[in-house]
Amino acid sequence: MADEQATATATETPPAQETPTPQDWRELAPEDVKKDPALAGILANAQEKDLPALIKSFVHYERNKGRSLAVPGKDAKPEEVQAVKNRLYDAGILPRPPAKREDYGFTKPEQLPEGFAWNDELVNKFTTTLHKHGASKELGQEILGLYNEVMGSTSKQFEIDRDQGMTRLRQEFPDDFETRFEAAKRIGAGVFKSAGELEFYESLGLGNHPLFLGPLMRLAPMAMQDNSFMESLPDDGGQIPLEEARAEYAKIMTDKTHPMHEGYKRGDPKVKAHIDSLYKKAVGNQKLVIGGEPLIVKTE
Repeated sequence: MADEQATATATETPPAQETPTPQDWRELAPEDVKKDPALAGILANAQEKDLPALIKSFVHYERNKGRSLAVPGKDAKPEEVQAVKNRLYDAGILPRPPAKREDYGFTKPEQLPEGFAWNDELVNKFTTTLHKHGASKELGQEILGLYNEVMGSTSKQFEIDRDQGMTRLRQEFPDDFETRFEAAKRIGAGVFKSAGELEFYESLGLGNHPLFLGPLMRLAPMAMQDNSFMESLPDDGGQIPLEEARAEYAKIMTDKTHPMHEGYKRGDPKVKAHIDSLYKKAVGNQKLVIGGEPLIVKTE
């Protein structure tokens, strides 16, 4: 009996000790922290359930604090949003926009496609918009390049359409194309008189486009019958050099063998009209003054 009791005592296993449950660190938080509405969500959703996990999380936070970036909410003040942008600029994550809109560096090209004009006012609006939205200089240049590409493509098509249209007009008026063409250009320039109208007329290249000139060329013979109307229209001349007109005028005045010399001396109206037409071909109806007095041509 004694041996059995000894054996039983020797083989008994000591009771296992219970592992203590880690204390939730949130229970250690001061009461004012627990009751703070601003921290209620943090306490409720914290993934760290015990103190060791909280310590590890804190150490990890301190290591990465310098590399972290707090994103402001949708109601953040402009200066708070700008502070975040500045950190992104400083880190090289985002390209920094120019300090002022003039620094985008958009200048008028040396050569513009025909039919297109440089507009400083529109350029100022464009750079102001870029700067307002914090666009980088590189982005602005890319947008301008894309715009120029689109305009260049449009310009090429414009040229093709114009050349084809002019060919059709030459076929329509094989005998008097040049006469009608010059008259139509004068009529078109006379129709647009105010500064705004002229700018619109010239910027679109209407003066040389067949879709605009065609109808005017068809009306030109009727308009040319009205001398007062045609004389009221602007005319830049250019049909002959001014020097050629002057040389012919000098011959009429001084060369006795010239067929119009005698008529000039007599004051023949036909000779005066001829001289008038010479200078009109050279300078149109622009005002031409020689020796302080207007020339014989009726220029205004």
